[in-house]
Amino acid sequence: MCAECHSTRLKKQFDPESDSYHTTWSEIDVSCETCHGPGSLHNKWAELPDLARSELDNYGLVVKTSDLNPEQQIAVCARCHSRRLQLKDFDHSEKQLMDSIIPELLSEGLYHPDGQILDEVYVYGSFVQSKMYHNSVKCGDCHDVHSGKRLLQDNDLCLQCHKTEVYDSKTHHFHRTKEEGGKPLTDKSGQVVSAVGDGASCVNCHMPGQTYIGVDLRPDHSLRIPRPDLSIKLGTPNACNQCHMNETLKWSDDHFSRWYGLSRKAHYGSILAAGRQRKPTAEKDLIRLAGDALYPDIVRATALQLLGAYPSEASRQAFDRALNDKQALIRYAAVHYTSRHDPQQRKKQLVPLLNDPVRSGPCAWSVP
Repeated sequence: MCAECHSTRLKKQFDPESDSYHTTWSEIDVSCETCHGPGSLHNKWAELPDLARSELDNYGLVVKTSDLNPEQQIAVCARCHSRRLQLKDFDHSEKQLMDSIIPELLSEGLYHPDGQILDEVYVYGSFVQSKMYHNSVKCGDCHDVHSGKRLLQDNDLCLQCHKTEVYDSKTHHFHRTKEEGGKPLTDKSGQVVSAVGDGASCVNCHMPGQTYIGVDLRPDHSLRIPRPDLSIKLGTPNACNQCHMNETLKWSDDHFSRWYGLSRKAHYGSILAAGRQRKPTAEKDLIRLAGDALYPDIVRATALQLLGAYPSEASRQAFDRALNDKQALIRYAAVHYTSRHDPQQRKKQLVPLLNDPVRSGPCAWSVP
């Protein structure tokens, strides 16, 4: 499992006759060819003198990695930076992300009901929920694509796009800066939890992290507004109490209201939480969420996943509509989690989807 992303040109080569693998690889490392594909043509071209180089499409590289839109670039990264089901050995011939993998949805045990990270999910499922992604921000806008390091440090990274005078100000974050000094926040044992100035950091408030394997701090890439009110209602984490560990959720929510006002936008987390609990009242909201293209695809697909527990005519119609959705992830969820259990009717609907242009769109395993 680890080798899928920590080596180059991995071939599992499973033999069903002997029920065994003969796994091979070219390098135990993430080499150039991991992302760019086979590079022999590029190497030949690059070794020529400048004036001898002919025009070569994409410099002889199999995978185009420059001048990509967010969806295209994240498809290059998400093959590894996602919690996923792998459909086949990756050979760089896939035209779309879901030709080779199926991303995990916002499932219980992997994500909190509001979509925040719970288990190790490797960024993709978080980022595609974010407003940043839906406003054309891509991985390479914040990270060097080769080292993975941030392009800029501290708030300067966010201030590439966000106005300094508005967002890097006391009237926005309401916290002390490093220059102001003061005492750090400590837990009940007296151990420092947050240094002075941490509360003025964009990342600490909008990308609260979680540590995995004891050493790997993974910031949540959904880049969300802290919602202590949802913590009260749904038991989800929030950035405020991650630092202010000695305070109550109400304390955080009261401060949030005093600073930013009493109004709160409705959040899909409330609908997904109700669906997880199989509340009868959730069906109508799940149907609405699944059909609303203004929400992230992964959220809509998760609504369909939960809707499978509501076998009514209304939910079956929602699945029928989703089978024709333009997004492959929605079509996949419609096939895989449908509440329609009549074998003949399902076959009639699903067999035509075997011609789906995306491999994982039809998810043919569900066809009886």
